[in-house]
Amino acid sequence: MSKQISKQDKSPSEIDFYTNYATSADANMSNEIIPRVGMEFNTEQDVYDFYNKYAKEVGFSIRRHKGHKDQYGLWLNRSFCCSCQDHTHALASPSKRMFLRSQRTINLAQAAELEIADRSGLAPKESVEFLARKVGGIENLGFIPEDYSNYLRTRRTKEMRVGDTGGMVG
Repeated sequence: MSKQISKQDKSPSEIDFYTNYATSADANMSNEIIPRVGMEFNTEQDVYDFYNKYAKEVGFSIRRHKGHKDQYGLWLNRSFCCSCQDHTHALASPSKRMFLRSQRTINLAQAAELEIADRSGLAPKESVEFLARKVGGIENLGFIPEDYSNYLRTRRTKEMRVGDTGGMVG
């Protein structure tokens, strides 16, 4: 099943904005990363990744918006939008784009290194500083310290067993 960016799924104001905005912002971009009406994708994640790559080039962050699923839980359609849903805000400069929420991610190699650091007793701040030095600065890291704290919390929650919270088991 393929996903499609469709003009009919958008309100006239969204279409007008995209048409007006795209003509100026897309002028210096490769045609392969510019969203076009009628594009097809195999999965919802493929659409998200494609649009997120475009958003990074332009200088904004995206989020999943609304959509409809069929009786089996498969997406029939899905829309994505600027994470602020306010198209009048300034776009992020290239040096600030790594701080946009949808652009931040801890990749598998970084996760492995952070796991080792955590299990070795290194404080999260020291772990992030170490990786940042390794890649030439926090701006090249791809995530911020808060992302690492969230990552640790999520991992620890998943590893938690019944009774591990210190509560009484009865």
